[in-house]
Amino acid sequence: MTRWKRQVKANELRWSGDHHLRVGNANFLVTLDPHAWETVDPESDEFVLLKNKGMIERLRRFAPKSVGNIVDLGIFKGGSVALYRELFHRGESSESIGAPIVQRRSIASSLVIR
Repeated sequence: MTRWKRQVKANELRWSGDHHLRVGNANFLVTLDPHAWETVDPESDEFVLLKNKGMIERLRRFAPKSVGNIVDLGIFKGGSVALYRELFHRGESSESIGAPIVQRRSIASSLVIR
């Protein structure tokens, strides 16, 4: 009897519980809890997504398979840009751009965009 290993697609959602997600080469902490995102180590390899599991599952279900270019406005810590890049990247011809929208100067210094 031959066992076939399931091949993982680059843009497949791989969950570890409800709050940790891996897509392609990126790891994400998925939370709407301010205490959780404030305690993430800046040296961590996880991006922070201010979403819940259901929001991401719906995005994956209803979004197109790939897109050419992505522009994301209103970035918190860059997690959505990283997620979109991993989900929809079409090779060298596609680009992902994130632009933070900051209302107060004090917030700007705390933004981390990777």
